[in-house]
Amino acid sequence: RWMPDGTSFCIVDSKELVDKVLPAYFKEAKYTSFTRKLNRWGFKHFTVPTKEGKSETSVYTHPKFQRDCPELCESMDGGHRRRSSASRARGISTIS
Repeated sequence: RWMPDGTSFCIVDSKELVDKVLPAYFKEAKYTSFTRKLNRWGFKHFTVPTKEGKSETSVYTHPKFQRDCPELCESMDGGHRRRSSASRARGISTIS
């Protein structure tokens, strides 16, 4: 679910995310794999307390991932360009 300001999203129900959403978009439908992908794409993670105050909700944000600006996503690279550039700088070839 998007947070009210549209610059971050929260994961309300990780089980439902794994069971219903992830299989539609990813080969591997595991929560930990999904969160690693978010990290690799440069998302920042933080938690906020729930209204009940008994648990916390995971929130993710990225400057190029905003609710009403899908065109910003086009310039996201998931770290691929950074890794390729770093490898070339060290003289290591990458396999495509």
